[in-house]
Amino acid sequence: MNERSRRTVHRRRLRRINVPGTARYLTYSCFQNRPLLRASRTCAWLANAINGAREKYGFRVWAYVFMPTHVHLLLRPDDNSPDVGPILGSTKLSVARRAIRWVKVNAPHSLGPFVDRSPSGKVTHRFWQRGAGYDRSLITPAHIWEAIDYIHYNPVAEGLCDFPHVWYWSSAAFHRDGTPGPVALDLTELPARH
Repeated sequence: MNERSRRTVHRRRLRRINVPGTARYLTYSCFQNRPLLRASRTCAWLANAINGAREKYGFRVWAYVFMPTHVHLLLRPDDNSPDVGPILGSTKLSVARRAIRWVKVNAPHSLGPFVDRSPSGKVTHRFWQRGAGYDRSLITPAHIWEAIDYIHYNPVAEGLCDFPHVWYWSSAAFHRDGTPGPVALDLTELPARH
């Protein structure tokens, strides 16, 4: 297989199956798995982008966590527009533009982690990893709650905190005791835990 064929195989698009009435478990990563979400400022931009996209596209957020290198998001799209592509595009593009613009203005010497050189030599700046990330439809209550538990325990598993509910960039505290976080949750239609 030649180099071009390898790149083509590597860049295949994720085929999304948009089934109305299903929850969607999404994971997307920072460019080259770098900790670009370690700054509270950047996480706040992401929270605002998700809140704004929700108003535009009518989805419900059931769980989330922002990790330094990636994001987990469990949402329930509106039955009339189950496609998560525009939701992801809206949130990711907004954050990427703001973050790269901020670095260019305030810390241009720190642009290195954002540099993406194509095989042709063209240089661009990238915040998110290429591709669509991980996307899985969840139907059963057991799978939905398994995903919520995984999302909430991610910071504990990575050694960032001792308990899920203390990680600010997560919905764990809301699920535990109703403490609101940076992304508003709408648990309408969330099935009960069995």
